[in-house]
Amino acid sequence: MSRSLQYRRKIDYVASMLGDLPPNLDDRYQFEALLYRLHTSIEAIMSILAMLVKDLGFNVGDDYLNIEKLESAGIIKIEMADFQKA
Repeated sequence: MSRSLQYRRKIDYVASMLGDLPPNLDDRYQFEALLYRLHTSIEAIMSILAMLVKDLGFNVGDDYLNIEKLESAGIIKIEMADFQKA
C-alpha cells in the first residue's frame, strides 16, 4: 500500500468517525460510542503525526516527542503543538 494511501485511509477514518456524531448523548451507550470514536480518532491522528515524523527523516518517538519534532521543524505551530499535547 502506498504511503499516500495510508495517510488517506487514516484521514478518512477520522472524518467518518467525527462526521456524524450520535444524536442522543443522554443515552449511555451513545455517549460511550462517542467516547470510543474520539479515542480512536485521536489514536489515528497521532499515527498520522508519527508517519509524518518518519517521512521527514526523524526518528519516531512517543506522541509528545513527535509533536515537539514537528513543531521544531515548523510543520505545526506552537499553539497547535501545545493543544495536541494537552
